[in-house]
Amino acid sequence: RRSIMKLPKVRDLHDFHSWSLDGASHVLTLHVVVDLDASRQDHENIKAGIRELAKKYGKIHCTVEIETDPSRCPDLACVPADSI
Repeated sequence: RRSIMKLPKVRDLHDFHSWSLDGASHVLTLHVVVDLDASRQDHENIKAGIRELAKKYGKIHCTVEIETDPSRCPDLACVPADSI
C-alpha cells in the first residue's frame, strides 16, 4: 500500500485484495483514487507502476480500477483504505 501511494497522481486506494491461487500464482485487485487532473496517460502509468511493484512478489495478476471520486465507487461493498 505504501509503495502504491508514492506513485504520482495517486491520492488513495481501497477495496484492496490479494490472494494465492495455488501458492505460486497470485492475484491482486484494488481501486486507486487519482487526482482529478490525471490524464488517461497518467492512469496507464499508474497501472503500469502497480504491475511493476507487484513483480517483486512473484507472478501476480493485477486488476486495477481507477477512480477520481471514492464516494462514487461502483462497488457497494468497498473496503475502506484505513481497514487495510
